[in-house]
Amino acid sequence: MSADIDPTKIPAIPPPEGVEPNFINPDTQQPQLIIASAITLFLVFIGIAIRTYAKAVLMKQFDITDGK
Repeated sequence: MSADIDPTKIPAIPPPEGVEPNFINPDTQQPQLIIASAITLFLVFIGIAIRTYAKAVLMKQFDITDGK
């Protein structure tokens, strides 16, 4: 392999007919991933908060073993 060839810029196979490869500004799904992760994290936090409130305040049965 030549030292001036960047293997990250060379595809393994040619693209399908009519598709122009875009190595400079490729499409990404990162914004959707960040939004989905933030929503999931928020829902998990709310669920844990509701369970902790129910155990500690409503049922008065909060125990250190609830963290396991």
